[in-house]
Amino acid sequence: MTEVDALRPLAAVLVSLVATGLIIASYRRPNVRDSWSVLAALAKFGIVASMLPGVLNGTVYVSNLGTVLPGIDFVLRADPLGMLFATLASLLWVFTAFYGIGYMRGLSEHGQTRFFASFAASLSAAIGIAFSGNLLTIFVFYELLSVATYPLVAHDETAEARAAGRKYLAYTFFGGGVLVLAGTVLVYWLTSQVGQATVDFTAGGIPALAEIAGSDPNAASITFMILAIGFGVKAGLMPLHQWLPVAMVAPTPVSGLLHAVAVVKSGAFGVARVVLDVFGPELVFQLGVGLVLGTIAAITLTAASLIAIRKDHLKQRLAYSTVSQLSYIVLGLSLFGWYGLVGALLHIPAHAFMKLTLFFCAGAIHVETHTDYISQMAGIGKRMPVVMGAFTIAAAGMAGIPLLAGFVSKYYMLIGGVQMGGFALYLVGALLPLVS
Repeated sequence: MTEVDALRPLAAVLVSLVATGLIIASYRRPNVRDSWSVLAALAKFGIVASMLPGVLNGTVYVSNLGTVLPGIDFVLRADPLGMLFATLASLLWVFTAFYGIGYMRGLSEHGQTRFFASFAASLSAAIGIAFSGNLLTIFVFYELLSVATYPLVAHDETAEARAAGRKYLAYTFFGGGVLVLAGTVLVYWLTSQVGQATVDFTAGGIPALAEIAGSDPNAASITFMILAIGFGVKAGLMPLHQWLPVAMVAPTPVSGLLHAVAVVKSGAFGVARVVLDVFGPELVFQLGVGLVLGTIAAITLTAASLIAIRKDHLKQRLAYSTVSQLSYIVLGLSLFGWYGLVGALLHIPAHAFMKLTLFFCAGAIHVETHTDYISQMAGIGKRMPVVMGAFTIAAAGMAGIPLLAGFVSKYYMLIGGVQMGGFALYLVGALLPLVS
């Protein structure tokens, strides 16, 4: 790959941050304020999309903002893995921006300026995570994402919403973030032992980390698990998932942001970076930590699916479904083989489109019927046939029904589970297409 200095990764981060200020400045003019959200979403996607042809041809766009510590720069890099997440987040924000305007106006929600400003800031942090060139940079944006999304979770300003916001911060900011920072420090310290101190993402893993793991595998294993759990908090791995269902007190566009566009995907993306670009799949396999991570993911996806079935509140059912689906991605990353990794990465966009559709439908149902409880939705299919038709297709894709996106990603993970050879993961792999 060829690295090229460019401002576009930085511009992709800053465009919605600038829009945040413009949205706040236009609080007296709702139409202008909402237009900034749409324009920023279109501009962000345009900037990201402009880098796609080059990245596909082997070019990596780099924005280096300076050295923080010896061997550590604050750098943004638009590489293939980052482009996957950035393209997904920026594209889905375009649809969410239009949907959010209609939803907030349809319910005459209060605090709309704060809502759209926080939304724009959240997308800046999400793109920063996508284009982070090392563990320090991703840590900074990982924490900024938690701060930016807190006002969205606590938007209703009720006691329940404030409690949900505090729990969200406790888990994602003070819990997951601290672990990611600790893991970053450990990686820097371990690599410094062989005179190559770095936390830069490297395709296939950091060579110095693999070297030190040969002499001190326990330290390397502990470092991996700290980083994996730190990112796993946002990915909803049990028992660190409890912030996610309570956060459903937020407006539906926020639920879409949390589950499809930014927050939980940032956790899954972080795990992918650790497996692919920090330790590397081969070292993860040699250390045996992938089996531990895969077991946690398998337990999470099974338990979350069973809990989801029992939930009468539609958004909470979808929340537990997200906990389950994100664990598929983590499980695929822990399967080591090519099929498992491809299935995991395919499931990131597949789940995003399907889950965002489900939450959009849930929001439409709420605006139309003013209820969120499934037991009170008798006859909803006849009343809202188009919405429920879209809901059915998205739900079928989530369950892995053939001819839909969810089937393709789960099929690859099924093959990866069989190739793995472990009985427990083989059993989970055999059930992958059947668990929603």
